[in-house]
Amino acid sequence: MQKRILLVAHDVGPSMELNILADGLQSANFTVEGLLGFGKHQNFTSDTLWEKVSDNSLIVVGLSSYENDAEIEEKEVIVSASRLNKPIIVACDTFGVYSRPWLLKMIHNMGESRFVPKIVFVSVKGEVSKAQVIFPDSKIIRANPMFEDFHFPKINKEQALDHLKTLNNGKIGEKIILVPLSKDRLIGTILVAHVIDVTKNFEDVSILMCLHPADVEGEKYYQQFVDRNKKLKGKQKLIITNVGSTQFLELADLVVCVAGGTIGIMAACRRIPAVCLDDETLMGHLESIIGTRKWYPCEVGANYLSVLNEALVLRLLDPKGPIVRVCSGILEAQAREFPRPERLGIDLEIMVSEIQKLLS
Repeated sequence: MQKRILLVAHDVGPSMELNILADGLQSANFTVEGLLGFGKHQNFTSDTLWEKVSDNSLIVVGLSSYENDAEIEEKEVIVSASRLNKPIIVACDTFGVYSRPWLLKMIHNMGESRFVPKIVFVSVKGEVSKAQVIFPDSKIIRANPMFEDFHFPKINKEQALDHLKTLNNGKIGEKIILVPLSKDRLIGTILVAHVIDVTKNFEDVSILMCLHPADVEGEKYYQQFVDRNKKLKGKQKLIITNVGSTQFLELADLVVCVAGGTIGIMAACRRIPAVCLDDETLMGHLESIIGTRKWYPCEVGANYLSVLNEALVLRLLDPKGPIVRVCSGILEAQAREFPRPERLGIDLEIMVSEIQKLLS
């Protein structure tokens, strides 16, 4: 009898990871059903999810950042699978997923219907022991095909530059600071306000602000910052686009982002300096999502957690200049913590192999 596997996720990140896994499982002749929201709720009833869990041999779950996003699909599926004694795997698409506060609360509240994943896939070796503390009876394995994919650009620098020139009538600064925005407008506002203020005297710098895919009306909102900057005679070039920040990463001389986001990890994989803005609201937001203010790339030095100021930005924009310690330290940590894989597909093979062993 052919084994059926159910993949469930709401957020964009875990949906992307499980979508990659789906291709690998189908190539291995598994029957796969994907309930992947890519940031949108799918509005399944509890009865429907119970039936889907019942019909499958294995459940693989990606976990949302926020409890209200996890409520409809992920929590229902975890509870149903636990009650039906179906094997569950947790696939962590980024850092700290296994310690999300809503997940720990749910585990506590489940009581006898204990949530014990057969496998928890984490992103780096440094998280294996941390996940083992929370899931002592689970097998913890380092494998994340999405992180592996981050090392291999989909478009080259020339293609990205051509695309960027079409957005701003060919007016591009010599240096480019990439600012990926959040689906949360408050987070995006803090990020944009800091970057614009610090770079207002930088004449030949473009600030490329990329909207989050879930913020469908963000361009109109953030345009007010561009208009205000013009009135204040800011010297930098500000560009807003709804094209994803990943499309322009190859052009970035510097990334300014929030701890907890994907783009800082991608920058580390591509050896691009990245500053995670150290702000009380932003760090409090991170803590609400992963239960701590410690963000792995910053802890190991692959991203630089700091307040933003002109001197720091100038140093990072000129890594070959006279003051290079900060930048060189970041690049060394990136190479150490995010080594480039020999080829694309190794982590996917690990995940599929472990699932084959589990269901054999």
